[in-house]
Amino acid sequence: MEVMAFLSDIQESMKARRRTEAVEKIRHAIEKKSPLKTHWLMLAKMSLGLREVTLATECVDIMRQQTQRTVTSDIQRAGIYAEAGYLQRALATAEPLTLQQPDNPSIMHLCGTARAQLGDFSLADRYLRKVVGLAPHLGISWLTLASFTDFSEDIELFQELLDVADKYSEDDPINWMHYHYALGKALTDRERLEDAVKAYEKGAKLMAQQSKYKAAFDKRFVTDLQTYFSKQGMKAVPESRVKYNRAIAILGLPRSGTTLLGQILSNHSAVVGAGETGAFGQACAHLSPQDTMNFPAFMGRHGDAQAGIDMITETYQALTDVRYPGSGYVVDKSLNLNRLFGIWAKAVPQGKAIYIRRKPEHIAWSCYKTAFRGGADWSWSKESIQTYIENEISLLTHWEKCFPDRILTISYEDLVTKTNNVMNRVYEHIGLEPEKSSYSPKGSRNPVLTSSLGQVSADVNDESIKRAKAAEPIFNTVF
Repeated sequence: MEVMAFLSDIQESMKARRRTEAVEKIRHAIEKKSPLKTHWLMLAKMSLGLREVTLATECVDIMRQQTQRTVTSDIQRAGIYAEAGYLQRALATAEPLTLQQPDNPSIMHLCGTARAQLGDFSLADRYLRKVVGLAPHLGISWLTLASFTDFSEDIELFQELLDVADKYSEDDPINWMHYHYALGKALTDRERLEDAVKAYEKGAKLMAQQSKYKAAFDKRFVTDLQTYFSKQGMKAVPESRVKYNRAIAILGLPRSGTTLLGQILSNHSAVVGAGETGAFGQACAHLSPQDTMNFPAFMGRHGDAQAGIDMITETYQALTDVRYPGSGYVVDKSLNLNRLFGIWAKAVPQGKAIYIRRKPEHIAWSCYKTAFRGGADWSWSKESIQTYIENEISLLTHWEKCFPDRILTISYEDLVTKTNNVMNRVYEHIGLEPEKSSYSPKGSRNPVLTSSLGQVSADVNDESIKRAKAAEPIFNTVF
């Protein structure tokens, strides 16, 4: 089959929700080492979309064998390693390139971002300052640098950030948007909150026109989820027979403390990793939105409901085991778990969950200030942020009622002010004995791939609560 037709065929399988078929086609190409040459990069990106991280890395490794090695191809390969979560492997590929081309912004940005995600902020700072000096128009580099910089102390960098505003154009909305969010963060650090709000608003407006979020549809979806996933409705769904009990689910809204909780848990010796794996979403990739919403009815129509739920568990297990090998627990804080928890509870019948709450107005303010890494269409306007938060809280309250013995509810405010007491409850709930190192995120080797990377590397503190309270006069007028 001709190369582009082959790639198109896989894309069609993915669009049609035939995940297994798409994965098998990629595996077959890898086994044959098909002569795809530079097109292995596209196949790697498809594999990442399927959360098949091993296949993704195998694709770019074969690309290296079939093509002439260049700096560009090494950057591409390192980028796939980084997206797959193999940050050390990405750095092993990319950092030697900094000696060959010390003025290449792409290399410096990749290395700086990976170092920041690993919590090595000193090296990250060095790389990213080099980037913004070489290419001040790269808003994403400014945003990553801003995420762990305290601009109340670094006046010189703050002035540099102000001075590069004329380097941007509205014809480049992504970089311009990232710049505004970086500027908003800097102005917030310097307690110029009214100016910060204006910067965030400018950034959000650049993206709002591209948003596909439909508030009415989202509200109806969440309402229908609660209707169909009643205690009676869930009786139609059998529990999985697959003995998989590595997963711990963290439920909650973005910016509610889920990353902090995951980092603390990752310091326990029985936990091998924490993050937004996306694995369960892929395990349910064959479900249409309607089938996801009314999963009990879908299973009722299924020729073999038991085999159906078992398959979901097996896929979830396989994807998680590839990303986090070993026998320890994996903390899954994927955002879509809120929506998929009714299915997750049946697929992982022994699994426990922790729901972390935070004051809704503080969540709203924090979301308003965040340019989410994975994109979140609901986050580009105040109105849609409010709707999304209300919907998620309503749904999470429903899950609490349906699974009172499996969901432990804690508050962010208590987590950062009464850490030991709260974590003792968490460890009791998931059946682990607390350890001396398991009360703080500090020293965690677990990479942070979310927007919280600059906030969860130190000891637990209540600074975010203080900042949110200080900003209340501002965001009470915004929301």
